[in-house]
Amino acid sequence: MFSKKGSKIHTTWGTVYYWAMFLVAVTALIRFQMNLRLIFLAGIAIFSFYNTFTGVRYIRRKSNQKPEFIDWFRAILMVTGSLIMLYFAYRAFKIDNSSSVLFAIFGSFMFLLAFEDLQVFVGSKQIDNDVPLQTRYWFQNHISRMGGSYIATVTAFLVINNPPQIPGLLV
Repeated sequence: MFSKKGSKIHTTWGTVYYWAMFLVAVTALIRFQMNLRLIFLAGIAIFSFYNTFTGVRYIRRKSNQKPEFIDWFRAILMVTGSLIMLYFAYRAFKIDNSSSVLFAIFGSFMFLLAFEDLQVFVGSKQIDNDVPLQTRYWFQNHISRMGGSYIATVTAFLVINNPPQIPGLLV
């Protein structure tokens, strides 16, 4: 994360991070059960991997290439996942208000990110043809998506593995 962007170290560790996040998402889906806590963790794992995946795709598509099938597929899949998270926000409201809020927040973030990607794909959200703006667009999206992935993953790890000695608010 802190190495020189584009360097061998950065790309090597970025690849390691990408595949680690892929494994986190796969294991979360394998472990999936109809339990609010596990549903939420699966949603966060998918959200984190979506951010990782799109962060990498922004680098690969920085020359303003048209989206490929995989880009469309993952964006539509993410919209679907976000609607499922929002559905569980509604269901969790009857059981546990704090879970409901978490589902609603992450479901909304998931929807907004995927919806923005779809807007760019169909051309309703234009990226200015000014080269510095294009560069800034893919660069900012790469950093925000990879950083968002990292923040969501570390937060989920701390919340789940929070020993009683660490105050919840600190976590």
